[in-house]
Amino acid sequence: VEAGVALNAQHERAYASGDQGGNATNQATAQQWMCQNFFDVRMFGAVMSTGKADRKAGRVQGPVQIGFARSIDPVTPFDIGITRVTPTRQEDVDAWNNPKEGQSKGKETEMGSKHIVPYGLYKGAGHFSAPLATRTGVTSDDLAILWRAFTNMFEHDRAAARAGLALRGLYVFT
Repeated sequence: VEAGVALNAQHERAYASGDQGGNATNQATAQQWMCQNFFDVRMFGAVMSTGKADRKAGRVQGPVQIGFARSIDPVTPFDIGITRVTPTRQEDVDAWNNPKEGQSKGKETEMGSKHIVPYGLYKGAGHFSAPLATRTGVTSDDLAILWRAFTNMFEHDRAAARAGLALRGLYVFT
């Protein structure tokens, strides 16, 4: 729902937006509020049966279900060595620049390792339920955001270990 905010705090907001009672009607109202205010609850559902007994928001079954992707071919992970030209600790820099007799010279560089998979082709599947979408209030704009998120999901998460990661196909069957 929202990073850095406890789920139970969101339940409190949901209950505060409606009448105060804690019966099944209020739980349904809290679920409706959560769906209206949080895209992920509306699209993927949520287990919100936590917190005070009279402030739980129950369980919302979302219309989008996505399974774990699996590799089509076996992947071969590699562990490669990496270096950097500066040490971590100031003491090592000082020892390198001003070595004292009888002491080690300190570090000039640091070494580490990086785990990579040079090539992998994964296949995943997901499902969308129109009846559940009606129940949670998913709109056509929400669905457009989901498709756009799939096509751009690696654009803002670049890293040296996965520089060429990309979605190669998105097939929607209706």
